[in-house]
Amino acid sequence: MNVLYYLKTQFNRVFKVIAGLFSMFALASCESNPDPDNFFPLQNNTQWVYSGHQNNWRLTDSDFIHIVRNIGYQEDDNNIILKRTRQDRDKITYRLDRSGVYFLTHQEDTGELIFPFPPKENYQWTRRIKTQFIPEFACGYCTTTASLRHPVDVTFSIIDTNASIETPAGEFTNCVVIDAIGKAEIDAGDSMGNVSIELSIREWYAPGIGLVKLEWREQTSEDILMTGEYRLILKDIYHN
Repeated sequence: MNVLYYLKTQFNRVFKVIAGLFSMFALASCESNPDPDNFFPLQNNTQWVYSGHQNNWRLTDSDFIHIVRNIGYQEDDNNIILKRTRQDRDKITYRLDRSGVYFLTHQEDTGELIFPFPPKENYQWTRRIKTQFIPEFACGYCTTTASLRHPVDVTFSIIDTNASIETPAGEFTNCVVIDAIGKAEIDAGDSMGNVSIELSIREWYAPGIGLVKLEWREQTSEDILMTGEYRLILKDIYHN
């Protein structure tokens, strides 16, 4: 009887250890996430084709095609340096590590965070971004021209990690949605004085694809200064 009791006790202990290990493995599996390149694919010559729309005081309701292409990457023990080119032949450089994806203005820089890893709802970070679509303003009776290209401190927030979106390239699920908003006060010249600028951005990233939609809006506190808008939505993706 004592032998049976001993064997039963040992079995229960072993079972608890195995169950504990299984629980740890299951928890790790649930909490594991794809590499950052899951949202920034690395394959050379991958090409994203976007339908674009732009509206500002210089150019009203302009439609266009925007193309982004991977041109190569370098990898070391801690980082991946990814290079892309746009149809305007501008080159874009990113640094990827286990904490996220960073935009580089110079390769020696650590970069500005644009996509955290792992993406978690309500996670926030800040970037300083210069407005693009309300560049300057001049009126006939003003003695100065005001530049509205102004840096704005923008707060980014992950608002969804399981969103669905339909695009011309197809329907995508499990998307990460990032919202951003920032405000600044600038001197718009002797006729207007200080003017408030608000910059808002929303991005959708699909796993295995990357950016599938972007909405960018700039507006001011003056009705005479037209709002600037810029939108991209994925039309096609090619893996050459």
